[in-house]
Amino acid sequence: MVVTRTLWNTRRDVHFQNLKIEPQAVAKKALSFSKYIENLYNRQQHDSFIDKPSVHIEQLWTPPDFLFIKANYDASYDPDNGLTGVAVILRDGAGNWRGGLSKCYAGIRSSEQAECVTFYDAVKWCEELQISQVIVETDLKGIENYINNAAPVISWESETILLDAIDKLKFFIRWNCSFVSRKCNKTADTLAKYRRQHKVSRI
Repeated sequence: MVVTRTLWNTRRDVHFQNLKIEPQAVAKKALSFSKYIENLYNRQQHDSFIDKPSVHIEQLWTPPDFLFIKANYDASYDPDNGLTGVAVILRDGAGNWRGGLSKCYAGIRSSEQAECVTFYDAVKWCEELQISQVIVETDLKGIENYINNAAPVISWESETILLDAIDKLKFFIRWNCSFVSRKCNKTADTLAKYRRQHKVSRI
């Protein structure tokens, strides 16, 4: 199933986007995604023995554990012109600002795709900074479900972007993707809107 899906996604990219993709890259992506699904299955088997009480607690942004960097990201998408502002904010275990990245994209097709592009940018930037332990926080439940549970809630146009991000995540020592409320992500949201309105890209 994984190989067939990977081949189908590759054929789509070659046919509709005129991309040139090496067979080795296709095989690597299939193996990576297969390993990802296997790990998810093993984790779900373990979690099924643990009772998780449902308690509603108002979420507030909290610093990550020691040695981790927390990456909050958000995207601001304008459906009228396709312009998208993206923002990634890095903070450490003491809550200190460790950096910010912002970009402006044109031609994004949907708000979901904008969020997936920003998730990929967050992971890629952390990799470039050689951050080995990262927590990525998203306020889009669909992305969190896809990354952690392989839930089929993402459109096929956006799925390839997330698979590329997952391929990069395997090189981190430890990583986590967690869902937070928009209230916890307000700083990244404000920065993303500013970047879209002023068409600014900056680190």
